[in-house]
Amino acid sequence: QFEMSNSLSYKVPETSVNKSVNDSQANFYKIEEDFSDLAEKDGLTLKELFANSDGLTYNDILLLPKYVDFPLNSVKLDTQFTKEITLKTPFVSSPMDTISENAMCIGMALQGGIGIIHGNFASPDNQVQEVLKVK
Repeated sequence: QFEMSNSLSYKVPETSVNKSVNDSQANFYKIEEDFSDLAEKDGLTLKELFANSDGLTYNDILLLPKYVDFPLNSVKLDTQFTKEITLKTPFVSSPMDTISENAMCIGMALQGGIGIIHGNFASPDNQVQEVLKVK
């Protein structure tokens, strides 16, 4: 559910694994239509963003500050990561050996995100020990 202010709320329709990609894209386009009055004149629309088959990296996105007319604590970023795990902050660290070991995964969890322990250990036992440090 997207909550942009106390008076504006939009429940995103659930999609199942069996639905086609076109159905999922249609849901995103519906959201764009519902919030079209909030769109900026520069940047990408949701339709343009999701039509990009190349993907984006951190260097491709720039977030600019802007005045908001709603309380910041009304913004909800809760994201369903799995059936059992809800993230308070929708950030996932990359499972790379230079990124995600126990310290990064603990830090991500403390901020409401999640870290994925990489698999480049000398043995499975070493990876188990790294996971146990996080739990």
